[in-house]
Amino acid sequence: HEKIIENLDEGVEFASDTEHDMMRSYKPAIADLQADSLIQGIDADEVSVNTVGHFNVFGQTGALFADSGWAGPLYPFVGTKLFSGKTIPELDTAVRAIPGVKLFQMNHPRDTSAGYAGWILFDPTTGATHNPNEPMMWDFNMMEVKDSLGTPDQYTPASDTAMSQMALAGGASIPVMRDWFAWLNLGHPIAAVHNSDTHFRNNGVGYGRNLLRIGKGTPDVFSLTAIANAVNDEQVVVSSGAFLQVFFAGAEHMGHNDVVAPDAQGKVVVHLKVQAPTWIDVNQLEVYANGRPVMLEPAFGQVLQKLGELDGKLLTVPIPVEGTTAGAVVRADVDIQLYPTVDTWYVFVVRGAGTMAPVNGGGIFAYSNALYVDVDGGGFKPLWTGK
Repeated sequence: HEKIIENLDEGVEFASDTEHDMMRSYKPAIADLQADSLIQGIDADEVSVNTVGHFNVFGQTGALFADSGWAGPLYPFVGTKLFSGKTIPELDTAVRAIPGVKLFQMNHPRDTSAGYAGWILFDPTTGATHNPNEPMMWDFNMMEVKDSLGTPDQYTPASDTAMSQMALAGGASIPVMRDWFAWLNLGHPIAAVHNSDTHFRNNGVGYGRNLLRIGKGTPDVFSLTAIANAVNDEQVVVSSGAFLQVFFAGAEHMGHNDVVAPDAQGKVVVHLKVQAPTWIDVNQLEVYANGRPVMLEPAFGQVLQKLGELDGKLLTVPIPVEGTTAGAVVRADVDIQLYPTVDTWYVFVVRGAGTMAPVNGGGIFAYSNALYVDVDGGGFKPLWTGK
């Protein structure tokens, strides 16, 4: 009941109860509080395969125990019964067998004791894995990128050798965003998310947030299928204080089922709108193309991609953008001209100085999921096709 009140206070509309190895539900508390029109509870579980990885399961239905007191439909999937003695691909099969499950998530992939990318010795510069005792599992719907963004220089070719070397040692210092970018380059359109935890009361519920482009209405009108579809379609903006929207040809676009095309001159004009509360700083824009930072420069009230030899000074653009007007809430409202030569996905990132204190101690940032551009009209082909 206290967790639901906390979520309501923070304006969270879809809340999942992801405690370690417990099949739990917010639904009885929401009913008791008569809050159905304000918040929807999503039954969930954090599967804790310690030393290998932690994984979130969303959407199970049923009960642990029947009214008779005997085991209910979820009992076989509680605790170590779900994962003991299984590889992660076998765990995936077991998870998908749980009644009602819609989403399966890789949590904090680079945590030293519970990060799957570290366990599998995943190299984000090539997409290769180097743990011979564990087959890689690609069937996740979501990856908890969270605030592990790194810096733009960690995405340049000059950083690849160091990243590969770190990967062989577990890669705890590798930005998770690089792992996510590698999955996209391999052709696995996984959604990036930023999850808050449900462990304790009075602990900053709701930050960071996963903002779904799902439609209008109160939380109770949306089915779990609709929520899962929004995630699977990568219709998610990750927000910690700031918020951004990606427009192409007058409409919002994101995700592998929402591919766009360049104009006749090969140009892609993206309109980016960035908003934040008046008391939050937003001062920097970055754009990534197929995992590499794009060189950018403001000109004539727009942001233009600069071609040529990599210049580290052009990997970010200050916000407000030179030549544009910024407001107290709308910090950027600007066209970005991009020139892809091959099929390219783009991710847009904004950051700010300081933290969200006193509301929360986290940093200031927001990032989109991928915008996919099909250059030749033959259907989007990932960069590392064939790997």
